[in-house]
Amino acid sequence: MLRSTLSFLRCPKVRSKKASCAGSLSLSGTASEEDVRFGTLKCEACGAEFPILEGVAIVVPEIREYLLLHVKGLSKLIPDEQIPKQYRKEYLEYRAEIEEEHIEEDLESERVNSLYLMNHYLSISGATGGSGGPAGGVAGEKWWKGSAGSESPEITDLIERYWDHGPMEVISKWIPDGSKVVELGCGVGGLYRRLPSNTGFYLGVDSSFYSVLLARHLNFGGRFSGTLRHPKDLFHGNSGAE
Repeated sequence: MLRSTLSFLRCPKVRSKKASCAGSLSLSGTASEEDVRFGTLKCEACGAEFPILEGVAIVVPEIREYLLLHVKGLSKLIPDEQIPKQYRKEYLEYRAEIEEEHIEEDLESERVNSLYLMNHYLSISGATGGSGGPAGGVAGEKWWKGSAGSESPEITDLIERYWDHGPMEVISKWIPDGSKVVELGCGVGGLYRRLPSNTGFYLGVDSSFYSVLLARHLNFGGRFSGTLRHPKDLFHGNSGAE
């Protein structure tokens, strides 16, 4: 979490049926770095605490519920000892339960996030995902071609006409120069790169811990110990599945 973000955050704890606490948050500890990887935010009004895990501030009304719902994504990227002590025992028990199952239909799965990467970062400009982009690729290569080098004329026509004119491209044109932007559902951060260079402020919010961590990595060089995967099986057929 960037220290400069702190003044824009407020406590989300529910105080009544109609209002949240909305108290200011302070950062515990004396670390001086701008990008805070681990720590705790504390509400100056009600005393509620919110953990910062690998640079992601978990500012939600119920920390316990969030940790349990996102245990799959968290356990891939966060050491157990970094989980707040008051939640750690139940967190580990819950993780042990889901490790017995194979669950892919959730927001923390690598497959879902690889789709986000494709939608946020792949472009047809030069018919490539970019030799240095998150999806890799060779300059000039059509990333939607089949593994045998073949392609569908219909798919190629649709992609070339519409791919680079999706929602994020449209949204970026709505934002005037110098604006302050809060993006609800920022995913892996693709809109940030499309904002005007003189944007006054940007804050990305998402319920997926895994996605926010990827967004920090791709846009700010934040640490990411996972693997960036590209959903080749979606446009290469089963023979290209990973």
